[in-house]
Amino acid sequence: MNFSRQKQTIKEGATIRVDDIFNKTLTNGLWGSKPSHINSCLIFVTISSNVINNGGNLIMRNHKKKHIGIVHQGKVWNYSNSEDKVVADTVRRFIRKFKHAYNTAGSTVNFYYGRFL
Repeated sequence: MNFSRQKQTIKEGATIRVDDIFNKTLTNGLWGSKPSHINSCLIFVTISSNVINNGGNLIMRNHKKKHIGIVHQGKVWNYSNSEDKVVADTVRRFIRKFKHAYNTAGSTVNFYYGRFL
């Protein structure tokens, strides 16, 4: 197997898009409206124009500014592209990091939750 650091040359593996996962969640919504009893879930981040409300269902479109993490016991486990590894951030740090990274003129950075099942 060739596991070179150049991601385009990896011969084995799989990829799934963040928007595909978001759009398959049974329950999702803005992070700020997440019910307090949900302690473990997915967290999504993207720019505001990338999510539309279609008859009460939130739909994420394909855009380069999107990311996903797994929230468990107060940490957000997510793949750091810059560090090329999985990291565990606090929820507060994850939100701060992506508000900074995805900040663009004319857009708001939004965070969403999604239920595993």
